[in-house]
Amino acid sequence: MDLNQLYANHQRALVNARRSEGREDRQTYFDLVEYYAKRIG
Repeated sequence: MDLNQLYANHQRALVNARRSEGREDRQTYFDLVEYYAKRIG
């Protein structure tokens, strides 16, 4: 996966985390944010 795709997925996960209503959903998206941030790094 190239850097642009990783960054796009990271941004999408951030938006989804902010919009999610349930705690479990929010945690899932924050886990994805962290995952993509590590891959980008």
